[in-house]
Amino acid sequence: MIAATTWLDRAREANAAWTGADLRSLIDLELATLLGQQGRYAAAESLYTSLSADHYAGPDDLAILEVRINLIRQGLETGRPDLAYRALAEARRLDPRRLPSSADYDPIMQLEVAAARLHARQGE
Repeated sequence: MIAATTWLDRAREANAAWTGADLRSLIDLELATLLGQQGRYAAAESLYTSLSADHYAGPDDLAILEVRINLIRQGLETGRPDLAYRALAEARRLDPRRLPSSADYDPIMQLEVAAARLHARQGE
C-alpha cells in the first residue's frame, strides 16, 4: 500500500502540472481510502474533512459518502466507535437529493444500514 500512496502522490503532482481537468478531489479520495486501510485514521479523517469543506458537487458527493460509510465500517471493525460516529455525522451533512441512486444501489440505504450496525453494537 505504500507504493499505492507513492503513485497517488505522483498523480497529484502530474495533475498540478497539467492544464486540463482538476482531478485532485478524486486523487485525494483514493489517498484517504488507502490511509484508512493502513490504519492512519487521523490523516485519512483530515483529508476527508478538507474534501467535505471544499464540498465538490456531483459524483464526488457519492464518493465522499461511500468513503464515510467505509470509515464507519472500519471504525466498528477496529473498535474505534469515535471514528465511526464522526464519519456518520459527516455523511449525514451531505445533501441526499444530490446523490444518485438506482434500483440496485441506494447510497442512503447503505448509510442507514451502517448507522444501524453502529448503534446496535453500541447498545443504543
